Amino acid sequence: MFTFFPRGRKRASAILVRCYSKGMNDLATLSREELIDLLKKRDIELQSFHVDLQSKDAELQNKENELETFRQQLRVQDMALQTNALTIEELAQDRDVWKLAYNKLLQDRFRHRSERYLDNPDQLRIDFGDTPAANREIEFDQIH
Repeated sequence: MFTFFPRGRKRASAILVRCYSKGMNDLATLSREELIDLLKKRDIELQSFHVDLQSKDAELQNKENELETFRQQLRVQDMALQTNALTIEELAQDRDVWKLAYNKLLQDRFRHRSERYLDNPDQLRIDFGDTPAANREIEFDQIH
């Protein structure tokens, strides 16, 4: 734990005298009781300062613990992302293999026939053209 308190009573009172004598009358003119009262007040102030420092130190420790928790969560999430990326890559490779197999099967299906497979949606459409039978068929569909 980090503190700003000097070691030893003499050193603490010397620092107090140096720190708080600015703007005051000469301390040598104060009576012994006034000096003791002044030191007691300063001691109370230092104790409250010490308590404040301890609470700030505890708060800082809590923040450090929270930060470490967040870092651990980040590591776990990073590992999950890496795992997901690998899974996506594997699935994409599997998809490519299945696509190749599917295309090969389609080619094999139409290889020995006069029909052939084209990757074109118009392949399955029947064109009646502008024949009178086709026009009658269209009119019939529109009426019903």
